[in-house]
Amino acid sequence: MSNYQNWVYTRNPFLLHAGRSLQKLYVVVTDHAAKLQFESHDTEIDRLFQQFAPVSGMFTSLYRTWRRSINDRVKLTLELDNLLEEFNATKFEDWDVQIRYHFRSDTPEYRQLMREGKAVFARGKKDLRISAIRNLALALNDYPQLATLHAEVQALATLLENKRKEQLSLKKLERNSIQTLREMRDTVCGQLFRNLSYLNYLYWNTPQRVTDFFHMELVRKLVTSKANSVNTLEEEESLLLDNEEETPISLEEFDEVFNPDFEADEEVDG
Repeated sequence: MSNYQNWVYTRNPFLLHAGRSLQKLYVVVTDHAAKLQFESHDTEIDRLFQQFAPVSGMFTSLYRTWRRSINDRVKLTLELDNLLEEFNATKFEDWDVQIRYHFRSDTPEYRQLMREGKAVFARGKKDLRISAIRNLALALNDYPQLATLHAEVQALATLLENKRKEQLSLKKLERNSIQTLREMRDTVCGQLFRNLSYLNYLYWNTPQRVTDFFHMELVRKLVTSKANSVNTLEEEESLLLDNEEETPISLEEFDEVFNPDFEADEEVDG
């Protein structure tokens, strides 16, 4: 094997740089596909486009699914937080007043209903707080005089549980999608490098022509930037999956910035 394995011209710049960020790679891929299609009246370019289209289409579809799942999960997180905040601000105090109307706070009945204490309803992790509301609903089932309150508590517990279940399901979808995108990243970067090489072959006498097929402003920034100035794929995954308070930009906003001609699919805003 050659001793010149690190020769710059044999290294894939898309995998080395654009592949560090799924968002940037998405822009490079969609831009390149559109530019190939625009010049597909040329038979050589059309052949490149036909070979690239299935790979780019699969990658962009997976990326959009991933981003939508993030937006939907963040939306559900905000809804859960708002419901729990509203519960702390008004509902819990009202519920406590209704219970104490029938049972003084020093009675066995009150202690049975509030056996977990008041603090668990106001503080702690979401699952613990939702579980406390569900347990209160179960306890109220034994007191017919509190039937109206029981129905209200049970309805809120069911609503919170359903939203939490859907939120966790979306988070699982994000993790599955990021794994598939990791695999697709290598494939699509390989196709980009293949197209770059073939375009250099086609336009060897006018190499500047090759730049017409790529988002050069972004590609040049990626190639000339230091490696530590761009999030690795793992860092980007961690930021998006672990930070439930972050609300990423919508696909429509993203495409308006980077690809004005793109018509975004209808989506749920996160």
